[in-house]
Amino acid sequence: MLRFNPSLRAGALAAALLAGLASGTLAHAAPRPAAAASQAAVRLDRLADAFYDARAKFDPLLYATANGDSRYDDRLGMAISPSVRSRQFALYHKMQQQLHAIDRAGLSDSARLNYDLLASEISAMLDLEAFPEHLLPLNQFDNVPSTLANYASGTGSQPLTNPKQYRAYLARLQQLPAWIDQAIANMKEGMHQGVVLPKALTVKMLPQFQQLRSGTPEASIFYTPIKIMPAQFSAKDKQQLTADYRAAVARIAPALDRLCQFIENDYLPASRETSGYGALPNGQAWYKARIQHNTNLPLAADAIHELGLKEVARIRQQMDELGPKLGYTGPAGGLPQWVAAQDKFKPFKSEAEVLAAYRKIYATVEQKLPAYFSLL
Repeated sequence: MLRFNPSLRAGALAAALLAGLASGTLAHAAPRPAAAASQAAVRLDRLADAFYDARAKFDPLLYATANGDSRYDDRLGMAISPSVRSRQFALYHKMQQQLHAIDRAGLSDSARLNYDLLASEISAMLDLEAFPEHLLPLNQFDNVPSTLANYASGTGSQPLTNPKQYRAYLARLQQLPAWIDQAIANMKEGMHQGVVLPKALTVKMLPQFQQLRSGTPEASIFYTPIKIMPAQFSAKDKQQLTADYRAAVARIAPALDRLCQFIENDYLPASRETSGYGALPNGQAWYKARIQHNTNLPLAADAIHELGLKEVARIRQQMDELGPKLGYTGPAGGLPQWVAAQDKFKPFKSEAEVLAAYRKIYATVEQKLPAYFSLL
C-alpha cells in the first residue's frame, strides 16, 4: 500500500479524488479479471514502496528522518551532487514509465487512488528536473549543517537515547565535511551560471554558519550528544563514542571554516541585488514550477498574491469585529498585541498545564485515527 506521510504535497489527495469523480472511474470502472487486477495492484504496491524508499535514500533528512522514518538516520545523502542528481532523476523517469505500464482501469477504487497519488508524487519530483536547484544548496531557512546542529540535542526528529542512535548521528557528522565541500563547489558553479541567492539572504545566512564554529571540539554544538550521554551506557561505549565524536567534530571545524570564508569572501560579493526566482536564468518558468510543486495548483503568482491580500482583508475584518466584543478599543491592527498582554486570555499557569491540554487533544485525535487510516 502506498504510504501517506507529511511530505505529500498539499492537495494531492483531493486532486486524485476529484480526478476520479470527474471521470467517473471511481464508480464506473469496467470490471477486470480478479487475477489481473490483483497482479496489477501488487506491481503498484511494489513500485510505490520502491519510489518512497529511493526518495528517502536520496534525501534522508527530508524524506525519512523528518517523517519519523529512522532507517536512514546514519545517512546524510548527497542529492546535491550532479552525478547523484542525474541518477535520481533517471530512476524517477524509469519509475514513471513502470507506473504508466500498469493498467489503472483494472485496479480497485483504493488502488486507483494510490496510483494517482504516486503519479502525482513522481511528477512533482520530475517537474523540477529542468531547474538547477542543486546550485542553491543553502539558504537561511533550510540547510544541512543547521539541521544537524538542531538534531544534536536528541530531542528533535533524530532521537539520541541508545548507542545505536548515537552512532547513526555520528555517521552523519562524519559525512558533513564532504557535503559542505560539495555545496561550495555547487555554489561556485552557480556563480558562474548566475544562479545565486539574493544578497539579503546571504547576509542572513552567513552568521548561522559562523555560530556553528568553535575553538575546540568540546565546545562545538555537534559535540552535545557526548555532554548529554545517558548514564546507563557502558563504559566501553562511552569511551569509544567520546573519542569518535571528538574526531568527527575536529574534521567538521575546518570544513565550516572553508564554508564561512567562501561565503564571506566570494559568495556574498557575487550574490544578486534582485529577489525571487524570476531574476534567475529561466526564472519565470522556475518560479511557475515551484508554485505548482508547493501548492499542487495551476495558479499564477499574481493570483496567489491576490488570494493572500483577500485573506488578510478577511482576517482584519474579523479582528475589527472581534475586538470590541473582547473589550478592546484601541487602534486597528493592535488587537493581537493587546490580547497577548491580557492575563485573562492566558489559561495556563505552568508548562505542565500546557502539556496536559495537548495530551487531552491528542487522546481525542488518537481515538479517531483508525477511522481514517489503516496504517498507524
